[in-house]
Amino acid sequence: MDILVLAAHPDDEVLGMGATIKKLSKKNKIHLCVVTEGASAQYSEKIVIKKRREACLKSGKVLGISTIDFLDYQDMKLDTIPSLEINKEIEKIVRKYKPKIVYTT
Repeated sequence: MDILVLAAHPDDEVLGMGATIKKLSKKNKIHLCVVTEGASAQYSEKIVIKKRREACLKSGKVLGISTIDFLDYQDMKLDTIPSLEINKEIEKIVRKYKPKIVYTT
């Protein structure tokens, strides 16, 4: 079964439901969608964004996540983006994987 996990920032999936993802990945295909880049509100250096993404990819392998999509919206700025725009991007992910279950962290 395909399962989609939506996370606001890279690492939310681990902190919010890492053990659950690991358990579910044994019998299911887990897809992760990370909505923001998770760093620009606190750090101006692009290297921090890159390191957070790399860490997310590494932890995804440990947890058994099959695919990771990064939407790369600016951290802590989702309230400045029309909800419709964000929803359309998430809808693309849902259509792509056709999950039976969607979790949000």
